[in-house]
Amino acid sequence: MAVTCVFLPTATEAAIQSLEGTLITEEVLLIALNILSTIDANLRELTVDTNTITPVNGVSVDGTPMTSSDGSSHAYYEVWKGIVIDPIKSGNMNEVIKYFTSRKYSINRRTSDNVTMYWYISW
Repeated sequence: MAVTCVFLPTATEAAIQSLEGTLITEEVLLIALNILSTIDANLRELTVDTNTITPVNGVSVDGTPMTSSDGSSHAYYEVWKGIVIDPIKSGNMNEVIKYFTSRKYSINRRTSDNVTMYWYISW
């Protein structure tokens, strides 16, 4: 089976990201690392939430930029549910969804407490 690069932006995308920040790239990469770990465990679904710990170069990363326990998960939840209007956060979530659905993953925003958002990904 051929394995392709998880996520490396084109030069044009890199230029845009340098202007807009790297939040979407961080979100995608952290989710992708968790997908790879899940594949290694012979599973086909996962959740990425405030309790997800991703090892990156010897450092444990809690959650992702959109699901961390520092309040981000609540802020993204409010935008997702239409409680707060924030086109940037909405666009960020849509870009993450677009990235994974274009690779045939199913990715959904979910909540278990009506306060925070988490990702549910399956393939």
